[in-house]
Amino acid sequence: MLSRYFMKGLGLLGYAALNVGQNELQQGIAALKQVESDSKLPLISANIMDKDNKPVFSEFLKVRYQDKTFVFVGFVALSDVNVEDIGKVKVDAPDLAAARVAKKIRKGKNDLIVLLVSMDDRTLDKVLQSFPGVDIVVCANIYRFNETPTMIQGVRVVSETRQNKSIRGLNFNITKGSLSDAAGFKVALETKYDKNAEMDGLVEAYNKALAKEKFKWPRPKDAQPIYAGAKSCAVCHPNEFERWSKGPHKEAIQSLVREGQEYNPSCLNCHVTGYERENGFWDIETSMDMAGVQCEQCHGALAGHVQEENELVLKTPSFAGDGMNGSVAPVKKNKPVKAQMYICSRCHTDKYVLKQPAEEKWKVMGHSRQQPK
Repeated sequence: MLSRYFMKGLGLLGYAALNVGQNELQQGIAALKQVESDSKLPLISANIMDKDNKPVFSEFLKVRYQDKTFVFVGFVALSDVNVEDIGKVKVDAPDLAAARVAKKIRKGKNDLIVLLVSMDDRTLDKVLQSFPGVDIVVCANIYRFNETPTMIQGVRVVSETRQNKSIRGLNFNITKGSLSDAAGFKVALETKYDKNAEMDGLVEAYNKALAKEKFKWPRPKDAQPIYAGAKSCAVCHPNEFERWSKGPHKEAIQSLVREGQEYNPSCLNCHVTGYERENGFWDIETSMDMAGVQCEQCHGALAGHVQEENELVLKTPSFAGDGMNGSVAPVKKNKPVKAQMYICSRCHTDKYVLKQPAEEKWKVMGHSRQQPK
């Protein structure tokens, strides 16, 4: 469902083609074909094949722009297909497909070959070894971006995460059939830009569809109680709980409510705890007890930890077995994940960066600080 609106939006922005990646594959070929037809935005892939070894989508697309011909070729890493497509569709090794497609493309002096790919660095390296003459790669799965494009096999690679509020790309000149003066750019999508009625209408329709669709899968009645909730943590960690209660993480869901994004799956994972996992957060109607970024969003699901600690207290009310005063500390099976800075960076990226660098914030924030020895 998300792809339908996403692709229409890209079409309004003037995009030429869209590569089919791992996430798109999971929606099923029939659904993708319908979305492609509705949006008028071509889908491409050179290594998604049917049972007769024929490409399911166009392998490549040629687009004329400013007296130049851009040849867009799509590849996806080896991936599982939608359950309905098993036995009907397969994903070929991208490096082998690259060698095959490279033979079909004759590059003129005014042509540029652009690969649209969804894969990691190592897989891309193999693809580029099999596909000589590539000028630019736009990669969906290399999670870094700066003003100087990454170089792999001598080819400029620009990449982007899915979680951002910007358009990023590459500016360049073409000199004697090759790129020059290439530099990355970023355009933040901020409120300073004029409204566009057609795009705003598309966003509004998307938000309404999200809310309607979300009601079809509330928190399951048979969800396993793997999350304990922040109040359970407060019993043994009152100071940490108090700091959390006064901070922005506790009310993280409210920023989505204010923006009308409380049903948006692209946003929820960083504003709630245990999104769509057992008794974690599912929607604002059935699971507000797990709204906000609670302890277990960073330290893991800990209902087992709480139960274990409670049982130990019942067995040893005076905590005689905690390893103090010569006693033997009990072996605990359920331990919280240790707080580490990389956990913060999963959500605090791009538009959502902290007011000070994450490394500096990490040194002074709450219970992440090292205790003096």
